[in-house]
Amino acid sequence: HLFEEAMTRLDPDSILDACIEEAARLSGAPIALISLVMRHVQLFRAHRGLPPELALSCATSRRSSFCQFVVRDESPFLVEDAASDPRVPQELVERYGIRAYAGVPVRVDGQVLGTLCVIDVQPRRFEPAVVEALSALGARVGARLGELVSAEEPIEGPPSTARDRLRLLRRMARLLEGALQALGPALEQARTAEIQGARALTGGSREDLREAIRCHQDLVE
Repeated sequence: HLFEEAMTRLDPDSILDACIEEAARLSGAPIALISLVMRHVQLFRAHRGLPPELALSCATSRRSSFCQFVVRDESPFLVEDAASDPRVPQELVERYGIRAYAGVPVRVDGQVLGTLCVIDVQPRRFEPAVVEALSALGARVGARLGELVSAEEPIEGPPSTARDRLRLLRRMARLLEGALQALGPALEQARTAEIQGARALTGGSREDLREAIRCHQDLVE
């Protein structure tokens, strides 16, 4: 599996936090984050400025993300006005007012596993110098994730202390919150269709439900 536990745990890391703070400062953007893009989920490994709902869940569906395009193309992805950009999904645009985005690849052992990105709620252009600086920070993020994996010692057996158990429970609670948010809209649509007279779910509705379930499976892993 590409994503080691040391990469995906949600406890703060001072170096990763410093990278996102620097990204926000350089870009002048209110939101900055490190996103690990899995098969059906993007997980926020470090973040600042996120809406409370996203800060709690630390995850969204990959299908609704902008970061998926950075990973797909293995290159920076820029959006000046998301509301009028046909390349990007509109779910996060409509729900959280996202307008501008700049994301660069994060590589670990040569593989693009996620992004370092900055987000603004106002349309804007990111200058080439800013993108270049973000790319340098993205390299630092990838190096740090690699260090975390190398430094982690295998854990045998159950957590041995109350603090370890509490950390694990907090992480599970956050991931469960993200899973429920992913499943909620599709399940509500299915319930509404049933109440309104058993009109069969459309193909699109079925795919939404399957996608939500796949998100849940990724979050459980």
